[in-house]
Amino acid sequence: MKTWIKKGKKYYPSIMIIDVRNSVVAAILFFSSSFLQL
Repeated sequence: MKTWIKKGKKYYPSIMIIDVRNSVVAAILFFSSSFLQL
């Protein structure tokens, strides 16, 4: 079941927001690991 989060005047499904956060975390981990390999 999706829960809706209100942002301003629009409602967004929390699942979408969680996916965005997970992709951001994955990108940060990827860049940090590639930076450490340099």
